[in-house]
Amino acid sequence: MDVALEKYLGQDVDDTVAEEIRRANRSYKFFPASPYTSEAFKELSAAEKEQFKDVYSGSISDVKSFIRSKKYYKLSEEERGKIIDYIFDTYYDAAMVSVARNSVSKSEMKKVVASRYIDLVVLAEVDTTTGNKQERAKAVNSLSVSDEEKLFIYALKYKLTDKNEQKLLRSYINNLAATNEEKALILEFCQLND
Repeated sequence: MDVALEKYLGQDVDDTVAEEIRRANRSYKFFPASPYTSEAFKELSAAEKEQFKDVYSGSISDVKSFIRSKKYYKLSEEERGKIIDYIFDTYYDAAMVSVARNSVSKSEMKKVVASRYIDLVVLAEVDTTTGNKQERAKAVNSLSVSDEEKLFIYALKYKLTDKNEQKLLRSYINNLAATNEEKALILEFCQLND
């Protein structure tokens, strides 16, 4: 066990995962957000802190799955680091949403809500892609997900102008197993609420 990393994250981390996190961190300077250092965390009640820890602890499971995936070994260490960082950041934001929703920005909320319906590694791949609109669209189109999911991911960044694509995405969102509040948020985030 990696005691320093476990203390930092507040959860068990096996040696293999800890080494991969450290290796990725050397190529892309990040370190998972520690819930114990943020001012927002310090202001939470004891019950809220436990709730926060319960949500945030899911990050290690997703990082482990990513590290054990075939995709992981096809990426550069920098790309791995960006995706691991994205996973930890998203879980941190999700934990804050679970206890103090008003403390997160709209972009953080968008990432949290989207991650409930689109694989987090897929979202991270697109969000960490640098370049212009066309390069990002190319990255989205290369994903192994449904056309509706591609539209969803694309619309989180750019407004869809094609009416048929808008209709298809609206239908997809309305069929998600989401609350009406979440559907309304997703429609807003995808700029389809007009």
